[in-house]
Amino acid sequence: MVPVRAGGDMLGMLAVGLEQGVDAEGRLRALEHGSTVLALELAKERAAAEVERRLRGDLVEEVLAGGLETEEAERVARQAERLGHRLPQRAWVVVLEADDDKTEAALAARGQQDRLDGALSGLVRSRLPGTLTLVRSASAVFLVPDELASDLASVEKLGAQILAAAAPVMKPGSASVGIGNLANGVAELARSHVEARQALRLTRRAGSRAHVASYRSLGAFRLLLEVQSPDALRRFVNELLGPLLEYAQNRDTPLLETLEALSAARWIRRAAARQLGIHINSMTYRVERIQTLTGLKLDDPETRVAISIALRARAMLGM
Repeated sequence: MVPVRAGGDMLGMLAVGLEQGVDAEGRLRALEHGSTVLALELAKERAAAEVERRLRGDLVEEVLAGGLETEEAERVARQAERLGHRLPQRAWVVVLEADDDKTEAALAARGQQDRLDGALSGLVRSRLPGTLTLVRSASAVFLVPDELASDLASVEKLGAQILAAAAPVMKPGSASVGIGNLANGVAELARSHVEARQALRLTRRAGSRAHVASYRSLGAFRLLLEVQSPDALRRFVNELLGPLLEYAQNRDTPLLETLEALSAARWIRRAAARQLGIHINSMTYRVERIQTLTGLKLDDPETRVAISIALRARAMLGM
């Protein structure tokens, strides 16, 4: 048994069974010859797979760049067919990304792209046939035809399977999956890609990890992404939450966290108190303190909506 190498890369192991009576020199020649032949074949297969992956990746990159005219879209579709893929006319864009910069940097090490591609390839063959993929060292993009996932619930299940397949490669870090809205044509794939990444960005800033997030699940808060001026959002946050932001710098009582818990608990004080692990009397004191500092009335429905929007905008801006 001998290792099979191509340069510094370990491609596998070769075991050769020989009849009794073959001398040691004959065994050695057989092993060397077999190892050389196998190394050449494996290297050719690897090179062909790498070329196919690069061409496929370039194709997906071009589609996601957007701005394709009709003739350009037809050209890209023909390229996809030559690679054995059908460019979907209706598809979901699913994005896998590392959850933090540390994990992304660790996965940028040599060989990690092959590991991630290997971890995902079996799932693509069995569960996502016909899906165009682009795999990088710490991320991947999938163009999932709507025949494989007719609704958001179905594509979210596929997203969870993608996350599970990638998890061993991401350790000790983690990754999350973002899903854009259904693209009704090649020209909309770039838009869906942006939406998937925005869903990832917002959920990550909200503290979620190893999570499947869809753009549609952002609900009304996705309108914040359409605001062109971050300064306008920042002013809005400061107008509502400014006193609490200042208070958080100099006091131990977590009033901002209390407000976030109330918003998440649909403004039910007992539920928010349980979430924070405090007594209802402590919750009442905190609510009164928030109202005194901000001048806001937390029982007012419009105020509650404004606060919820401000909290989400704060997370989006990283304030």
